Formats: sequence, C-alpha cells, structure tokens
Amino acid sequence: MVPPEYGTHRDGVPVTLSRNADENIELCRFSKDGTKLFLFTTVQKGNKTLIAVWDISTWKKIGHKSLYNKPASIVTISLDGKYLV
Repeated sequence: MVPPEYGTHRDGVPVTLSRNADENIELCRFSKDGTKLFLFTTVQKGNKTLIAVWDISTWKKIGHKSLYNKPASIVTISLDGKYLV
C-alpha cells in the first residue's frame, strides 16, 4: 500500500502502478530525499530483472536499468539517498 503522503486518487484508493502484461513488479522502496519523490521497484520481465524508477508526482515510469540477470530479494537505498544497494 502506498503511504498517504505519496498520493492517492481522488476517491482515496491507493495508486496502482501500470505495467506491461509480461512484467511483474516485486520489490519497492521510496526515495529518502524529500525533494525528489521517487519509487524504485524491481521488475521481473521474462528472464530479466530490472530496476524501474517511478515519479511519484505523476505515477509514470521514468526509466529502468538491468540487474545483469540476477534476481533480487532485498533492495534498499544508501543513507545519503544516492544509491540503490
């Protein structure tokens, strides 16, 4: 469930991220920087594992990077908010 401060639809229902039919959104973390509201998710797409970045103000996916075909079981953000670990 999305924390209320990160936005909901007008009817109060939590936001649902859009995805392609062949994608599964698995892990997620919200950014720690209060000025840049991003959501980071792992996305399983076939045999590929990706990290996707979402702009919380619009709930649009703004990019993704490959995880070198390695599965992820934990994702976190460095203390300074600059790196996914």
